[in-house]
Amino acid sequence: MDDNKLKKIEKKLGALRKKGGVSSRDIIKQAKKLGRVFDARGKEPTYVNEFLVDQLPISIPDEKDLAPGTKHNILDALERDCYEWKIWLESKGDNYDKKNAH
Repeated sequence: MDDNKLKKIEKKLGALRKKGGVSSRDIIKQAKKLGRVFDARGKEPTYVNEFLVDQLPISIPDEKDLAPGTKHNILDALERDCYEWKIWLESKGDNYDKKNAH
């Protein structure tokens, strides 16, 4: 993960928030870019962050059109991931070797 990737993801999350008719596929793509992986638990497909281990799991229902409240709650959680990635990147500083990052 680097600043440029993070900015692109944040921009896409903002676009998804404004867009109507968002599918779970669109959101899962962004979740994976933020380091989340599928974890077989619970009733709905769940994604956990394998890099930011303090982040809570997110359940993303497998639907073609997510309900607005569900969509906003999931996007809120993904935006928290972005915030945590920013903190992590800032702690590494400008001299961080990008090959070691996700």
